[in-house]
Amino acid sequence: MTRLKTPIRRTTSVSYSAVTSQGRAEIAIVESQIFMGSVIFDVQNSNSGAILQPMLEPSLDLYGETFTKVDALLNDLLTKSHARYTIIIDLKGFVLMHSRALWAPKPPSLDSLATLIASNYSANTAIAKLFGEPGFKEMVQQGNEVGTYVEEIGEKALLVTVFDSSAALGRVKLFTRKAVDHIKQVLSESTDEVPQVEFDQNWSDSTEALLDGLFGSGE
Repeated sequence: MTRLKTPIRRTTSVSYSAVTSQGRAEIAIVESQIFMGSVIFDVQNSNSGAILQPMLEPSLDLYGETFTKVDALLNDLLTKSHARYTIIIDLKGFVLMHSRALWAPKPPSLDSLATLIASNYSANTAIAKLFGEPGFKEMVQQGNEVGTYVEEIGEKALLVTVFDSSAALGRVKLFTRKAVDHIKQVLSESTDEVPQVEFDQNWSDSTEALLDGLFGSGE
C-alpha cells in the first residue's frame, strides 16, 4: 500500500509525497484538477493501474459543481469588497480554496498564512471561553496597509478576506458575511460525491522505478 498526501489547492500540477510500505519516499508530479483538500489517499493496485481512495476526508465537500459555485462566490466577493485575496481554510490550517484579484500583488505563502490564522482563531476562541463566551463575533487584524477579516463557515472552516487600505473595512465585512451565507447554502445543497482518481499501469511503473532509483529496490 502506498500513501499519498497532497496540499489543499486547485492546480493542474499537484505534488505528492509518497511513502511506500518499505518506508521509501519521493515526490511525484501528477496532472489533476480535483484535489482541493489535504487528503491522504490509499493507492490500491488493480489490473488497470492504481486507484486512489481517500483515507482522510477534507473539512468541506468542495468537488465538481460545488467547487465551481464556491469559486464564483469568492471571485464575486473580491469584486464587491475590493479585497486582494479570499481564502477558505479549515480549522487545522489547510487551504481549501483561494482566489486572487487580478490587480493584487503576489501573496505570501498561503500555507503559512492559513496555519497562522487557524492558530490565531483557536487562541481567540480559547480566550473567549475564559469569559464564558463560545467565541468572539469578529476576528479582524488590520495594519497600516493590509488587514484580514475572518468569518466562520459553519464549524469546520473559515473564510478569510485579505484587503488593503483601498478597501473600506465595513464593505469587506458586509460582503464577506454575505459570501459566507451563500457558501453555506451551496454546501447544504451539494450532492457531489468524492471523486476517485485512477492512474494507469505506466504511472505506477514509472513511480516505482523512480523510487527504486533513488532509494534502492529494497531487495
